[in-house]
Amino acid sequence: MSDTTMTVMTARLTGGRVRAEQLAEWIKYGPAPLIIDVREAWEFACGAVPQAVNLPVSNPRHLVDHIPDEGLVILVCGDGVLSYEAGRMLEFCGFRNVVSLHGGMKEWGASRAALLAA
Repeated sequence: MSDTTMTVMTARLTGGRVRAEQLAEWIKYGPAPLIIDVREAWEFACGAVPQAVNLPVSNPRHLVDHIPDEGLVILVCGDGVLSYEAGRMLEFCGFRNVVSLHGGMKEWGASRAALLAA
């Protein structure tokens, strides 16, 4: 079983979410998953997780078209709710490799300095 499969299975058991600490480790030590920020462009411009790409959920077709079939995908939003709902939508479309950042940018912002500095 691949690391990605194990991570997705673990995330599914915890409600389809990963913690900021885990994402920070992937970013720092690699390999980092594809990180998609589902907020609007103006929100993304105010601050984002490093390496994230902005694909707003307000354009679901564009979002669906950019989800790869392989590899882990982490969805990010402001507080974790929108990204979680986007993940459920993608799961309904058949994607099984998508999880949400628990607490979104609120959790990331509260812990990012300590996470990436360590």
